[in-house]
Amino acid sequence: MPDLVYALVDYDNERPPAFGRRASEGRRPNLRDHEDYLSHLVRGILFVRDMLAPNFVELRLRLYGGWTTIPGERTEAGDMVAQAIARFGHSTRAARTRLFIELAESVLVASDERLFGTFRSTRWRSEVLRFGVQPPQCHESPAACSVIAALSGWTRGRCPRRPQCIVHTEHVVSSEGQKLVDAMLTADTISGSTYQKAHVLAVSMDDDMVPGVLTARALGGQVSLVRFGRHEPSGYDLLLRRNGVEVIDRPAVGA
Repeated sequence: MPDLVYALVDYDNERPPAFGRRASEGRRPNLRDHEDYLSHLVRGILFVRDMLAPNFVELRLRLYGGWTTIPGERTEAGDMVAQAIARFGHSTRAARTRLFIELAESVLVASDERLFGTFRSTRWRSEVLRFGVQPPQCHESPAACSVIAALSGWTRGRCPRRPQCIVHTEHVVSSEGQKLVDAMLTADTISGSTYQKAHVLAVSMDDDMVPGVLTARALGGQVSLVRFGRHEPSGYDLLLRRNGVEVIDRPAVGA
């Protein structure tokens, strides 16, 4: 029987720099972008795997992200990543590794129960919006800039133009984001390393992973924190290493 390794990837957290450039160009990543990212990601994970285990292993690469809406339909990103996986191959052999790739739409201990709604539209939390010092490239103050002035007006919870207007901010503004993703990754880190006795690679630059990997290690699990493209160390690195969690930093995916 081969040794089992899980690479649990916080997909958006580890996205390559090129994805940011796509946003500055006014477009979202397309299928080709996701295919390139997946290819680079697999190579990066295989490099880490070779660092850790010289013997033959079964490597299960699970991608965590906002793949479905509340009704359970695939999001645009979820559909493209699923297509990228299909084109790459759900399973393949690479040297001393049997590689499996999948979208994480359930937790390991309840693999038949699909957790939909990992991408949701929620109320815009205007009360947490703060304006800092503007960069020198901006020639107008926040008060003089009509765009910023209008935005700051809506943060007060209602239409800034007419006090008697019944329209509130939540009627016209919302935010979109992921739900359950960090919790799923944390749960699988703990169960995969302890219950299934796998070596778990938690692949994320998010410090939200710290409690999960610490818990998994304290329960006797074999777990490593892998970060692609982190420029500065985390304030938790010494704590993690002191508690037996290996922290592995690698260049950004696709860099």
